[in-house]
Amino acid sequence: MNTAPQLYTPNEVCAVLKIGRTKLYDLIGKKSLQVIKLGKSTRITADSLNALITIRQDAA
Repeated sequence: MNTAPQLYTPNEVCAVLKIGRTKLYDLIGKKSLQVIKLGKSTRITADSLNALITIRQDAA
């Protein structure tokens, strides 16, 4: 069974990527991360976070 979260809060993504909230919202604005709005809450999908990390690793 997969116990990894499917959605992350902005603060969790900032901690994983070691970036600030401004940079995070820049990535969201550039469509580098897929978000889901739940009422006023913003969540980032695990798939888009993993894809961003993979793309950045391949580019390095």
